[in-house]
Amino acid sequence: ILAQADRASPKGRVEPSPARVRSVMAMIEMRAGNLAGARPLLKQALTDEPSASGFTTLALVERQAGDAAAALAAVEQALRAPDARVALLDVAEAHLTAFELHRDAAATVQAKGSLDAALASALAARQMGGNVATRARAERLLGRILEGYGESKGATRAFERALGFAGSDRPTLGAAMLDAIGRALVRRDLPAARGALKRGLDGDASDDDLVYGGLWVQLLEHDLKAGSDGTVERALRAGSKTAWIGKLTAWASGKLSDTDLGAAAQSTSQKVEAAFYTAMARRVSGDPAADQRLRAVAQSPVIDLLEVQLARELLAPRVRADLPGNVQIP
Repeated sequence: ILAQADRASPKGRVEPSPARVRSVMAMIEMRAGNLAGARPLLKQALTDEPSASGFTTLALVERQAGDAAAALAAVEQALRAPDARVALLDVAEAHLTAFELHRDAAATVQAKGSLDAALASALAARQMGGNVATRARAERLLGRILEGYGESKGATRAFERALGFAGSDRPTLGAAMLDAIGRALVRRDLPAARGALKRGLDGDASDDDLVYGGLWVQLLEHDLKAGSDGTVERALRAGSKTAWIGKLTAWASGKLSDTDLGAAAQSTSQKVEAAFYTAMARRVSGDPAADQRLRAVAQSPVIDLLEVQLARELLAPRVRADLPGNVQIP
């Protein structure tokens, strides 16, 4: 089918384009954890239709496949993409990916340069406005960048603005809520995590998003030996709409063991999720072997899972990076 579409495409008779179809197919392969299948599809799509976001996705694939050099090369291609001058948020994502790669390699000077570039792009993108989803994404990205500098207060304000922009738009609200809670989990900020979960509850985030958010807040409560304020219980009561979410809720409520949760996982992504939550439960209980289990999650090929991203950030080295002197943080 794609071969026929390629022949017809120059004549403008194919919509969506073959490159777009290959991109979609690559995303399907990525969600299945098949990076070897996703890479050639993504590369071919980018040969035909290069974009900053596409090359940044390729960088993530290369990084997860263990090729940091190829990942950085893909970032450079993202920064030279035809749409790089206007796709400022995609450019900021590319710079942030480069920061994480340099950070993980202990290349502090390069990490600082990439973080400064990400900050400049994100701040410029904020000035351009846009729809609700775009403005929320800009604030979420700014929050992640500020955390790279250790600017927790500025990051918290950015995540709060993202939640405010999201309003009652369910997908945008859920993404902003999970981003805020996940980053609060990494920096062990329970008030910020609870506050974001409450915003999700009050704003009617989706049941699945509320359950995942509730799980993360519960893990943080256990880590800090903090009693529940009832927010987690409210979020977990939203669950059980699907079989897997019901299993996660049962596990969080103590009705399902770690072993049973692992046995209940069917798909690749479910198995990675089960591995993350059981590893985190061990970690907060003080098990010294838990980080090795988390490392296996961080190296999982299912790169679009939030749990994989959280595992990576929880284990990442901290970099000392001062904010540029002439920058005003909102």
